[in-house]
Formats: sequence, C-alpha cells, structure tokens
Amino acid sequence: MPDEITPERLATRLCHALRLAPRDHAEALAEILRGALADTRAAAVAATKTACLEIAEDEAERCRAIGAT
Repeated sequence: MPDEITPERLATRLCHALRLAPRDHAEALAEILRGALADTRAAAVAATKTACLEIAEDEAERCRAIGAT
C-alpha cells in the first residue's frame, strides 16, 4: 500500500519543487494545506449528507406512493 500523503509531506515536496528551503517554508505550507484539507473534507461531508437526504426523501415518497406508512 502506498504511503499516505500528509500535508507535511506534500509541503516538503512543494518546497523542493519550488526550490525553497523546507526548514523555512514547509510549516507555513503545511498549515495552508491542512486548512484546505479541512475545508475540502467539510464540503465533502456536507455533499454526502445532502445526497443521503435526497435519497431518503425519494425513498419515503416512493413508499408513500404505494401506501406505506
């Protein structure tokens, strides 16, 4: 299984790619990446909840249509 890419590892890779000293810039980049990851995760959870609610509402409507209570 491949290693997990963490914000810290990605920040270090970015520093190397941008030819920046990781000891000077990696922590700031990692913090930015952690924030972006948290925002992305929150958006994914919200989208999942919305999709599940829509499925549940559709299923409830289908059940009501056939007379279920």
